[in-house]
Amino acid sequence: MDRVEQLLAIQLGKVNRSVDGRDAWVFITNIAYDSSNRPEYVGIADQGAANSDAAWRIEKLTYDANGSVTQSRFSQPDQVWNDRESVSYS
Repeated sequence: MDRVEQLLAIQLGKVNRSVDGRDAWVFITNIAYDSSNRPEYVGIADQGAANSDAAWRIEKLTYDANGSVTQSRFSQPDQVWNDRESVSYS
């Protein structure tokens, strides 16, 4: 799990403690890349959710000319991953 996934997991409260004390991640993550191979959309949903299910919380990342993230905006919960380009972000 990379840093983006870890931060989203913490924000969404999707970390459960297993019996032995290790974290058990109970979600899936999708990442869509832009034409420069940078993550543009990051989505998290409960395990078992399909890309066509209204079950996703999606983050949209914006970059400057140097490739640094300038903005990170989130959708409302329960969005469809396949519709990520037309979803509203705030």
